[in-house]
Amino acid sequence: MKLLRLLLVLIFTSQAFLSIATPTFKIGPSPSWKSKVKFNSNVKNLENEGSISYLLLDWQDNEITKEYNYRYCIRLNNEDGVQSNSQLEFTFDPSYQELVINKIVVHRNGKIINKLDRSKVELMRNEKKADRYLYDGSYSAVTILEDIRVGDILEYEYTFKGANPIFKDYAYSMVSQAYNVEIQHLYYEMLLPRDKKVKIKNLFGGTNPKLRSTKQVKRLVWDLQNVAPIFTDDDTPSWHNAYPRSEVSSFKNWNEVRSFMLELYPINIDCSGIDEFLADKKSGTKEEEIIDLIRFTQDEIRYLAMSNGVNSHKPHHPERVFHQRFGDCKDKSYLLSLMLNRIGVSAWPALVSTKHKRFVDQFSASPFAFNHVIVKFIWKGKEYWVDPTSNGEKGGLSEIQNPMYGKALVIDQKSNTLETIPENACKKVVINENFWLTDSVSKVRYEVVSSFSGELANSKRSVNIGSSMAENKDDYLDFCSQYYENLSWQKGSALCFHDDEENNVFKVVEKYYIEDLWEHRGKDTIELYSSFYPYNFYEFMNSTNDQVRTTPLKINYPVDVELKINLHLPKHKELGFIEETDSIVNDIFKFNYNVSVNKLAHMVTVSYRYKTLKDHVPVKNLKRYFKDYDLVSDKCEYAIEWGVNVDTKFKLFGPALFITVLLLICLFFVFKKLYLWELKPEIRYPQVRETIGGWLGLVALGLYMTPISIAYLIYDSGYFNQATWDQFIELYNNMPFLSGGFYFFELIYNIATILAAIFLIVLMHQKRTIFPKLYIYFRVAVLAGLIIDTLLGAEILGADTIDYNDLTRSVVGAAIWIPYMMKSQRVKETFVRTRKRNNSSKNLDLEIATERI
Repeated sequence: MKLLRLLLVLIFTSQAFLSIATPTFKIGPSPSWKSKVKFNSNVKNLENEGSISYLLLDWQDNEITKEYNYRYCIRLNNEDGVQSNSQLEFTFDPSYQELVINKIVVHRNGKIINKLDRSKVELMRNEKKADRYLYDGSYSAVTILEDIRVGDILEYEYTFKGANPIFKDYAYSMVSQAYNVEIQHLYYEMLLPRDKKVKIKNLFGGTNPKLRSTKQVKRLVWDLQNVAPIFTDDDTPSWHNAYPRSEVSSFKNWNEVRSFMLELYPINIDCSGIDEFLADKKSGTKEEEIIDLIRFTQDEIRYLAMSNGVNSHKPHHPERVFHQRFGDCKDKSYLLSLMLNRIGVSAWPALVSTKHKRFVDQFSASPFAFNHVIVKFIWKGKEYWVDPTSNGEKGGLSEIQNPMYGKALVIDQKSNTLETIPENACKKVVINENFWLTDSVSKVRYEVVSSFSGELANSKRSVNIGSSMAENKDDYLDFCSQYYENLSWQKGSALCFHDDEENNVFKVVEKYYIEDLWEHRGKDTIELYSSFYPYNFYEFMNSTNDQVRTTPLKINYPVDVELKINLHLPKHKELGFIEETDSIVNDIFKFNYNVSVNKLAHMVTVSYRYKTLKDHVPVKNLKRYFKDYDLVSDKCEYAIEWGVNVDTKFKLFGPALFITVLLLICLFFVFKKLYLWELKPEIRYPQVRETIGGWLGLVALGLYMTPISIAYLIYDSGYFNQATWDQFIELYNNMPFLSGGFYFFELIYNIATILAAIFLIVLMHQKRTIFPKLYIYFRVAVLAGLIIDTLLGAEILGADTIDYNDLTRSVVGAAIWIPYMMKSQRVKETFVRTRKRNNSSKNLDLEIATERI
């Protein structure tokens, strides 16, 4: 007998398990409890109403039996309507719901054609949200309808039996009373026990229901005819609601919601694995321990939602989440708050709405007002708010950025209302763009340095570090090429990221070349022009093509961006630029614009500053906003000309010529003295090398290029142009000797470098023994001069105007060629001749042979 009982238990248990593992559906009649609602099938031709016309939406909920019936009647007006409605899908959660398909029929020419065929209904797992790492365990019953034609009226009805057991006897429903399509008849009915107390809240123009009661049942009925469509505008804030609705909730207030959720997040539970983890991890200060737990939850517990059944609102056990290393917002917030409490830090999960944000409290009190969970904790009397699903965050407690969700319901022992989440202090974005313009033909060196902090550092870090360098370079180049054509990356580290994790600052450095930057204004002119755009500025500004609107406009907030475009011009170009300052201020944003000219550094700087003051533009302010936005847009293009009319007419500067002549005379005697200097060969009997070969070829090439490149630099810088010096005096009239002396130093340094290079070339071809040592002195002198020039330039002109590439190249060159001249065997075998022995190679060879004998 006991064996038979055990067998029966196993049979029924296995069948129940299989019924859960393999969901199914039923076909059955409409529920007997629902009210009969007719639809008008004799409708006029509605081809102008779109592809389909909604004749009836009939939704009825029975909170007594936990059954929910849905019925649709739609007319297919054209081929698009047939295409998009010839397959039906009924989605349900088999863990607590049973699907009953009641009816699928077509009304055609006064006939009713049955289209419900069980053999043509296929059940499949629903994975529509898998791309967002969301798995809700739902299934879909899908049927593809045959012989559906234009003009058919499709009527289908289905019922869900069962409700999510997590909500026990609580009742909630949201009744939408308008959509973005016209509805001929909208009917909604809710059956409740007569003594069931509920609150009805009408929102955004929603209407009260009609009450129909009997001794045991009360019915709430919304019966609406000819419901007009409501359209929303693009770029509307997520919290803005244009559609009228009514909410029915049996939750009394937010305190009852908190108490309900508190049961789902118990803190005093057994978590031995977590306790061991915390004991092993304990090190450093308490603040470091808090940050470590936050980063562990954010970065090492990956986001993956398994939210079927009761887990739609109930988190999984923290121990399970800890070991499996994944979970959704509920799971991660529960785990983090539990671990913080375990180390003595008061922490709680907090419900928020990523859609309604600070306006969430205008809805009825219910768990359905929220769609996300974060954590609130208190340390040393200060409140902190953390989103455990945000990965890539850096910095200490002072760098924690409060999630911008407005209000939250904290799941603690005392909260009766929603708490306000403080806004973060706005972190400034600093962007510096530099263009080095040499002439109208050469390619332009273009570099961008962008610095982000706070929440923007987190988001930029996540986007850039999450992609390969090749993908990032492709994305950056594509974006920048929208404004500057013929763009290419510089060689080497043209794109790099600098991550200051301690202070949560993320910096992006971009280095480009631009070919053919200058363009002619017309076919009949030689004038060239180019425009410069603060395009890195645009992603923080907000506009829309939908300017004729009835809803607010969404604005990026908080935003504070400072962008500078530095145009480095050659010194022979006249700076005929007008300095300008302008600002635009309204209730939504502040904008500042400035053009400044640094004549000493020969640089024009165009500065922009944009700061938002609100997260939206109210409808009443839209006209002013769009007008001001157009004014800002006009400032976001800075055009300059490059042509014959811009060049300064050359006028010889006498003092520069005098100093040059004097320097030439002095250097002549210095080089003459050095030419007479003699050194003995380091090798007594050398194997004489007749050609400059090996790595010495690169030394020779460098010496050949030095006079050419520096001569062009002297010409391009305008050292001998009277206008250049006049600009120095005008800009620095209080210290003319300091500024002028700096450029005289550059002139003397450059001319001395040219002559020294030519002198070394002569010695190199004569293979003089003094060449290696003088070359070493030359390298040291060039490096020392560049260091002095850089320091003086940074002090006088400002560090941001200095190009450090020449100094870097000189340091690297000295580090390579000085040791080479000292150690190379080829150098010792090549430079063996003295001035006395420099008559002919034959005499040298004869002397060497004689000495060997």
